[in-house]
Amino acid sequence: MTLGERLRMLRQKKSKSIEEAAHDLEISFSLLAMYERDERVPPTHRLMRMAEYYGTTVAFLLGEVDVPDPEALQLVALHYSPRRDNPGAPLPEHVRRRIREIQDELGRLADEIEDKQD
Repeated sequence: MTLGERLRMLRQKKSKSIEEAAHDLEISFSLLAMYERDERVPPTHRLMRMAEYYGTTVAFLLGEVDVPDPEALQLVALHYSPRRDNPGAPLPEHVRRRIREIQDELGRLADEIEDKQD
């Protein structure tokens, strides 16, 4: 599935017209249409905004993962992160908890940076 196909699928799943989604994303509907037809590739900052808007991850939009739900992806990644001492073994709960704390802090920092840029 291409980036454009994923964008179209997520927009339709959200029951938004291309005009509504473009308005919400603060871009022209013709630009969003070009993204959905794979005629143009959005810049990184726009991919991040689209992922947030559609409730997914940039990794999903780019086809790096096939799980559109970031929480489900996070749970899988947290549970089966690689370990040097025992590759493929699940991580202990205290390690997963600490990773979640770090992710939350990174999210807060990203929001703070974004607020300062606006």
